[in-house]
Amino acid sequence: MSLPVDKLLLKNEAEKKTKYASRVINTERASFIPLVFTTSATTAPECDRFHKRVAELISNKRKEQYSKVLSYIRTRVSFAMLKSILVSIHGVRDKQKSRDGGTRNAADVAFGLIPEEDSYECR
Repeated sequence: MSLPVDKLLLKNEAEKKTKYASRVINTERASFIPLVFTTSATTAPECDRFHKRVAELISNKRKEQYSKVLSYIRTRVSFAMLKSILVSIHGVRDKQKSRDGGTRNAADVAFGLIPEEDSYECR
């Protein structure tokens, strides 16, 4: 059974709220807005409202056109998502500096994309 995209986005928003909202509100004393995207860059309703609100605040503060600021935010988010997808598929191609100043191979870089065995929940 497959759900329409809008229903699936709402379902994923609800799942994220259930999983993270109470901890963020109680422990960190902050608000929580789940940012849910599809692979084709469709956003969930709360994510869309978040982008619009941030664009409104920035456009008012910098006296810039709202539509241009919103477009800039969406473009930056799209490129950030593309970059993370490419890194997860291809990995980093160059050597990176380690904390002790030496270099290390890109294969040794952990991005946290693959969960450790002990993080799986057994029920």
